[in-house]
Amino acid sequence: MISLLQRKTADHASQLSQDAWDSLRLLRSENVGPVTYFTLLRTYGSAGEALQHLDSHAARGGLKRPLVLADAKAIDTEITKTFAFGASFVFFGEGPYSADLGAIYDPPPILICKGNEALMARTCVGIVGARNASLNAKKFTKLLAHGLGSEGVCVVSGLARGIDTAAHEGSLDTGTIACVAGGIDTIYPPENKDLFAQIMEKGLVVTETPFGVEPKGSLFPRRNRIISGLSQGVIVVEAALKSGSLITARLALEQGRDVFAVPGFPMDPRAQGTNALIQNGATLLQKPSDVLDTLHRRSFRHNPPRQDSTIEEETPLTDAQLASLRDEVMSLLSPTPICIDELRRECHISNATLSLVLLELELAGRVSRLTAGQVCVRLDGV
Repeated sequence: MISLLQRKTADHASQLSQDAWDSLRLLRSENVGPVTYFTLLRTYGSAGEALQHLDSHAARGGLKRPLVLADAKAIDTEITKTFAFGASFVFFGEGPYSADLGAIYDPPPILICKGNEALMARTCVGIVGARNASLNAKKFTKLLAHGLGSEGVCVVSGLARGIDTAAHEGSLDTGTIACVAGGIDTIYPPENKDLFAQIMEKGLVVTETPFGVEPKGSLFPRRNRIISGLSQGVIVVEAALKSGSLITARLALEQGRDVFAVPGFPMDPRAQGTNALIQNGATLLQKPSDVLDTLHRRSFRHNPPRQDSTIEEETPLTDAQLASLRDEVMSLLSPTPICIDELRRECHISNATLSLVLLELELAGRVSRLTAGQVCVRLDGV
């Protein structure tokens, strides 16, 4: 899809091909999310061509000012700092890019990676859980991660305190991937500085966030979809009922992945989320073979990403018809997320037409796309 890295030498002076540079600039431009990025590439054939049309799409969507394209010098700076740090860019469709991750609804168009990129080709299982985990839970997680690793499974987690840390420690010598919310250079939490360095040396650290960006609340759910997207199954060890780990479990289910949960004592709040998962159909997990047996029984299939789906043939709509559709779509949306398929059926339009309408509204900052093909009104939009 994209001819990518042209790396140079010892002083870390490196550059991307023009297509790759344009792709990075497109993704870093205002209001361009993963789904819109792929829609633009599918429509125009290249990121360079798509960049020429962003402003007109945003204007049709209702933006009253020029769309802000990513600054060219800022892109050059990001590339220079990323390579100087020893990290690399892995683009969707490039060899190291995980096929499992590429099959989700909104895969990251570009990953920033440091470490052993070949780990993404292994069978991966995510392990997540409470940050304030019990000692027994952390001990069990280490044993579980080591047991899975000894069978060739790569363990994926989020480098957070508690269960995530134990998962990485247990699989450090057998293969582990840390998905971080901030830039590849940002160590969070600070106490995991040494573990962070060890994973970059022995395993792999991945993020979709630009170099130097500090982690913030909105980035963690996006990080969670990468954890579940890389994994053929996700294990939750301890989680309260409102835990972020349950978001990862939900994303895994939406992505068609297996979910496993370790049961806990009913009076421990940290077990209420995992016990609820089991009640709702998650596989009860007590030992590594519970995961391995399930993965062996299930023939995991990769579905092609929705972004590459075939565009339906139809008669092009006039500008007036598209303007009317944009108004209709906005009248049907609210701050509460709704499934895009449901919206399409209500409007009686094709996927291709709705995709164009949502692209323009998203570029205008009026709607937000969420995971699992949902969309809602963006409250801070125009």
